[in-house]
Amino acid sequence: MNNNRLAISDILPLLLILLIGIAYAVMGFWIPPVGDDLGFIDSFKSQDDCWYSFPRYIYRAWLWNNARMADMLNPLGYIFIPQWLQAVSNGVVVLLMFYMTLRLASQLNQKSPFIPVLIIFLLTFAMRWDGIWMEYNTFYNYIWSSTFAMLSLSFLFSKYSRSNKWYCWLILPFCFIASAMHEALGLPLAASLVIMSIITPFYKNACLLRRLVLVAMISGGLFTLTSPANFKRIGTMLQPESPILIILGSAIFVVVLVIVSAYLFVCRKSLFYTLLRSQWIVYVGIALFSSGFMLLSGFGGRTGWFAQLFAMIAVFYVIAKFDLDINKKIGWICSAILSYLIIFHVGMLTVWQHKLSEETREAIAAYKNSTDGIVFFDYTKDLEMPWYLLRKPHGFPDDDDSYYRYRMRRHYGGGKQLVVLPTAFNPIPDTEKLTVASDGFILTSIRPVDVYGDTIVAIFPRELTYIDGKEYIINEFDYNDRKLYLLSLMDRDRGEK
Repeated sequence: MNNNRLAISDILPLLLILLIGIAYAVMGFWIPPVGDDLGFIDSFKSQDDCWYSFPRYIYRAWLWNNARMADMLNPLGYIFIPQWLQAVSNGVVVLLMFYMTLRLASQLNQKSPFIPVLIIFLLTFAMRWDGIWMEYNTFYNYIWSSTFAMLSLSFLFSKYSRSNKWYCWLILPFCFIASAMHEALGLPLAASLVIMSIITPFYKNACLLRRLVLVAMISGGLFTLTSPANFKRIGTMLQPESPILIILGSAIFVVVLVIVSAYLFVCRKSLFYTLLRSQWIVYVGIALFSSGFMLLSGFGGRTGWFAQLFAMIAVFYVIAKFDLDINKKIGWICSAILSYLIIFHVGMLTVWQHKLSEETREAIAAYKNSTDGIVFFDYTKDLEMPWYLLRKPHGFPDDDDSYYRYRMRRHYGGGKQLVVLPTAFNPIPDTEKLTVASDGFILTSIRPVDVYGDTIVAIFPRELTYIDGKEYIINEFDYNDRKLYLLSLMDRDRGEK
């Protein structure tokens, strides 16, 4: 079944993947720099003063930040290529992530399109895209890292890794970089490859190129632990989630994988041991070890990306071993329904990301032109987005997005305060005691009494209060020589973590 020729049933899945890739390429033009994107752009520009600034940036990133190639190489996307190429390349990599998932899971060349379309559906709806937050930095760290690792694994297990062609050797630096992109993928990948080499004859029977590919990928994974700053981030999040919530909310496919593995061990021992001696053990290892990284971090979301992805690959790799007799008509009907949901979701996601991007650019322009940092603008809050978008698009940061507002103050406002008020508050009444409310906002001259701290990261403290049973975040600012307080409805969006 898993040969090099595409079956007719692959046309629908491939068209869906192409559509998704195009959509993300288009959305790439509508990702205004906020958050980490601004941080990395500022960081490089502040030290771009000599011909060796890029390699020096890589060293400094390794010394002070982490050993992720995704972070160390990001000036290539932010600075050295045009914005259109950044957008298009990101769409291509998203496309490849979907395609390589099908390929590694052995779900191409099937009799029915149902299983491949189901995988695309799950990748679209079950992954924690809300943690990607429409930032290039998180795309590089999670989507690009996943794709690079899958491409390297695909090469390792293919006939090309046994080739004597000179150009096949050019893959070695890429394999090192692919495994070094992110520690939550690289180290689990390295450990899984070592386990595979021990319990199977893969390394023993491998030619020189295949062995060197293994060494490159294992070395890249180990490299992610070499940064002196790596271990300082452990425990920095002040609101850790429960392990059960982390697993069920961000790595449910790991649970499914454990159940499937237990079933195989009890009921299909022969198949289970056959799988252990195949590339399946690598996918299982990545899923389990990466889950450990997620639990160590203390919160879910994008931290479970790699565990979820490779657990999904491992589960469907097992399914491919069974000759499922899916009724042709039912299979196509189900595929059509899932395809419609995917197309609708991706289409609306593109529309909304354009809308949010336009709002963000307008708000940023108004902020730049403001002398006191006070802007009257009605932007779409995260809570106002339709539920079916699953929090994937992102626009102007809410008041509770402390880190993102901080980055915008530094980059766009030269450090001046950033206060975005509803247009209903314009002009601000010049009264001694002021309290006005509009659409989830309260503007007052009286500081709330019952205030409590609610901080995710220590360097970005937040103060909250309850009013009429609703939780508000407090933002204090100066206006005409007096203190005012903007109270905004609190949105505990998990994506910010």
